[in-house]
Parts: sequence; structure tokens; C-alpha cells
Amino acid sequence: MTVSEFQSRCKKSTKTIHSWLRQGYLPGAVQDPATGEWDIPEHTREPYTGTRAKTARAICASMVQAANRRQHIVPALYHLDPSEFEGYIDALVDADLLCRRTVDGVTYYDATLKGQEYASLSGDKLKKLVGECLSTTVVAIVKGCASAVLEAGLGKVI
Repeated sequence: MTVSEFQSRCKKSTKTIHSWLRQGYLPGAVQDPATGEWDIPEHTREPYTGTRAKTARAICASMVQAANRRQHIVPALYHLDPSEFEGYIDALVDADLLCRRTVDGVTYYDATLKGQEYASLSGDKLKKLVGECLSTTVVAIVKGCASAVLEAGLGKVI
């Protein structure tokens, strides 16, 4: 779809949509190098652009809330490295709060029934419950990352 069509659907200004495109908030969108026109996939969702979470619990809680609102989330929205972003997503999938769905090469994140139930809670309650669900998963991710860093470092030394 065109920028105008997407603008009609999400009721945002052309300036906002072009900003989202430049920042990579609309995955799968491609710009024609000759005309400069953008082609936005039909399934594209409005991105989550709420307050940027700073702690792991707040990041996870905002991801669940965004998925529940059917908003798209990408690493750039959280200023995260793609692998770190995927770690959060993996933890939320493992905790049965999110599920992945891929359409035309673009991955979308949907709230599960459990995620929908949690997303209806207030921010502080959601952060607490998400933290409880994720505590063991996050510890495993951190241990795995630390192990990989140590192995990579040891490989360079040897």
C-alpha cells in the first residue's frame, strides 16, 4: 500500500509515517530508488511509540501491552540490538505471553490469551507479573549470553 493508504488506515500525518519509515519502524516497507515512493505491506501495523521502557521488566511489559493493542514492535523502538530484542521476545514467547506470526517475510508479535489477560492490568501490576513469569527465563538468557561472550573471548586468546 502507499503512504497515503497507510495514513488513511492509521489516521496519522504523512510526516509521522515518513518518520516511521526512516527509522525502520515499519518492517517490510521498501522504497523505490527511482521514484522515492514507498510500498508498505498490507498487513503492516502502526508501531508502538509509547514511552521507552528502560528496565527489563518495563521493556517486557510494554512489549506485551503493544502486542495486545496490535501495535508493531521492532528493536529500534527500544534502542536495542536485534539479538537482545530477540532475547526479550524469546523470553515472552517461552512465558506464553506472546506468539510470533510471519506474513510475507515480516514477523508480527501477538499477545496470547495469557498476555491479553496480563496486558489489561495496570502498568505496575503488569511489570510485577511479567517479572515473575520471566525471572527464570531471563536468568537463562543472561547465562547463555555470558557463556557465549566468554567462549568468544577465550577463542580469541587461544
